[in-house]
Amino acid sequence: MLATTKPLATYFFTVCAGPYVSVTAVHDGIPLGIHARASLREPLERQGEQMLAITARSFDSTTRCLASVTRSGSTTRFMSRVQRRRDGESWLRNAA
Repeated sequence: MLATTKPLATYFFTVCAGPYVSVTAVHDGIPLGIHARASLREPLERQGEQMLAITARSFDSTTRCLASVTRSGSTTRFMSRVQRRRDGESWLRNAA
């Protein structure tokens, strides 16, 4: 008999039922991919390159921020470097 477990959040799992289409790229040796059901082929092909470019820039930004933390040993310095959204609201709150 299996032990009872606590419920898991839905974002831990993805169910894929084909057919599906993919747009892929490699950024700094990291394979990137966006997948969608085949009926969404046109919008995926139209917007996929831009989505992958934004993802790649996000990796670059995170790498720079984490490198800053490693050099300074300070999370406060990292938090001060977090880019702000257009409305000026910080992505992360309570920097101290």
